[in-house]
Amino acid sequence: MSRLLDGLEIGNRIGQRLPEAVVEATPQWVVVHPEKLVAVATYLRDDSELELRFLIGVTAVDHLDHFEVVYHLYSLKANTRVR
Repeated sequence: MSRLLDGLEIGNRIGQRLPEAVVEATPQWVVVHPEKLVAVATYLRDDSELELRFLIGVTAVDHLDHFEVVYHLYSLKANTRVR
């Protein structure tokens, strides 16, 4: 079974590389600004320690006034995942 990476740690790493990209980070997930999504996904894919290169799921939550898109990323090398 894969290990879920700590959202606070990932959020901190993203914030160091891409200041102001992170909206919120909790132990379970990281929320990023939509306009920073491509840069964040590219960073998570290309970072030599994370290598989150596999998209295992995309879903959405309807909050009535907006949609929230949820991405689940996985690292084959490290057997880790992030939401």
